[in-house]
Amino acid sequence: MRSVILTGVNGGIGSAIAHYLTNQGYKVIGIDISESSDVVDHYISFDLSLLSVSEKNIETLKEQVLKLNSDSDIFALVNNAAIQRLGGVENVSLDDVSSSLSVNVIAPLMLTKAFISELDKANGSVVNIGSIHNGLTKPGFVCYAMSKAALAGMTKSLAVDCGHRIRVNAIQPAAVETDMLVEGFRETPDKLDDLKKYHPTGNIGSPYEVAKLLHLMISDDLPFLNGSVIDINGGIGSRLHDPI
Repeated sequence: MRSVILTGVNGGIGSAIAHYLTNQGYKVIGIDISESSDVVDHYISFDLSLLSVSEKNIETLKEQVLKLNSDSDIFALVNNAAIQRLGGVENVSLDDVSSSLSVNVIAPLMLTKAFISELDKANGSVVNIGSIHNGLTKPGFVCYAMSKAALAGMTKSLAVDCGHRIRVNAIQPAAVETDMLVEGFRETPDKLDDLKKYHPTGNIGSPYEVAKLLHLMISDDLPFLNGSVIDINGGIGSRLHDPI
C-alpha cells in the first residue's frame, strides 16, 4: 500500500483530497491543528507553526508519522495546510507575517526535508497547494499573497534541487466551493452568484477537481512533471477587469 501525508486534512480541499485518495486505495495520514478528525483513520493533531521553532519539533512530527506508517511506503507529501491573515500594510502585524510564513512556507519546506528519504525510496513526489494569490491578488491580502508567492518559488527551487530524487509540483486554485466559502456568502447569496460569473467558465471550482488533479500529478503516469505550478482557476487568471 502507498501512503500520502496530507496537511490541513480537515479543511474543505483537504477533506476532498483525503476522501478521493482513500477511494483510490491510498492510505492517508492526515495532519491538522484540530484535536480530532472524522475525515481519516490515521490522524495526527499538530500545530505546523511549531516546525519553524525548533528541529526537535520536526523530529517529533516525523516520528509520529513513521509510527503510523510502519506498514506502507510514503508515496506523496501534500502540503495543503495554510492560514489566511487578512489586512493591508498599515495594519498587518509582525505575528501576521511570521505566522503566515511559518505555516504556509516554512512548514512545507521542513516537511519535504524531513521525508525526502522516504519519498525517494518510494519514487514519490511532493505537491504544494498554492493559490491564485501568488500572482493575482486584491487589497488586504498582503501576508497571504506574499506567502503563496514564496511557496510557488520554493516549489520550483525544490524541483531543481531534488529533481534527481523526487518530483515537486504545485496546484494554484482560484475560488473553490468549500463549506467555508459558501458560509461566507450565507447572508449575500447574490454575491456568490456574482463571484461565479466573474470566472469565464461561469462557475467556481469544486474541491474534488483539485483532488482529481492532484491524484494525476502524484501518479506514475507523469514522471516528467516536475517544477510545475498548475493553475485551476476557470480562466479568471487570464481576464482583465477594466472599468467601463
